[in-house]
Amino acid sequence: MASVTLSSSLTTNGNTWLSPSRDFAFGFHQLGNSNLFLLAIWFDRIPARTVVWHANGNNPLPRGSKVELTSSNLVLMDPEGLIIWQANPATPVISAAMLDTGNFVLKGNDSSTYIWESFKNPTLSCQPKLILDLGSKLFSRLAETNYSKGRFELNFSNGSLELNPIAWPSEFQYDHYYSSYTYNANPYESGYQLVCNESANVYIVKLNGENAQFPDWDRINYTGDNYYRATLGF
Repeated sequence: MASVTLSSSLTTNGNTWLSPSRDFAFGFHQLGNSNLFLLAIWFDRIPARTVVWHANGNNPLPRGSKVELTSSNLVLMDPEGLIIWQANPATPVISAAMLDTGNFVLKGNDSSTYIWESFKNPTLSCQPKLILDLGSKLFSRLAETNYSKGRFELNFSNGSLELNPIAWPSEFQYDHYYSSYTYNANPYESGYQLVCNESANVYIVKLNGENAQFPDWDRINYTGDNYYRATLGF
């Protein structure tokens, strides 16, 4: 994997940190024809440059903004140096990397483990090899080029996956319109991970090791020639 060293930085001039395969890029994604940018991860080999993760959806930034890797953090700043977002890992940073899975990671002294990763801080999409733990959420965007939190939310809590409408612009959550109903009073029989695997299948893993499929979801005819992601429509 290509390592990002301390003091490395990106601005809105188009430079990126690429995964070794060049399938994924980490950097500033321009919102349509505007002069506003997201710090994001996207599919870099396709013309659409589809975003799969972002940091500042509610607060897009102007030209001249910057993201920098320091010994303590990954920091997103506006042109005046005001901190807009930061990763806040628990221990010092040694390096970072954009992986071929689409996971951007910060590494500490033990390079075999990650002290922060985008996969553990999901925002928009579930893609192959991403595992959502209990308490995880995904949000729809508000519009095609507006990545503010939108009108729908995926919640994985209490052992069940639920899809809820949101009373935008408030964050009031209405009752779910879909549930996996995989909660069980016995925690070993309850869901604890939502898995998006390499074959584009999405399922819930229970603490006892059993898998709970989604029989009412359409199955994807998987081939290795395409990119896959699961996301909420807006």
